[in-house]
Amino acid sequence: ITERLQALYFDVVHGRSPAHLHWLTLV
Repeated sequence: ITERLQALYFDVVHGRSPAHLHWLTLV
């Protein structure tokens, strides 16, 4: 699960998952 979270995190950071931008504020 950790690897998947890291992959998702980097996707969000690089702007590939704009729908999760609000999720970044919680991290």
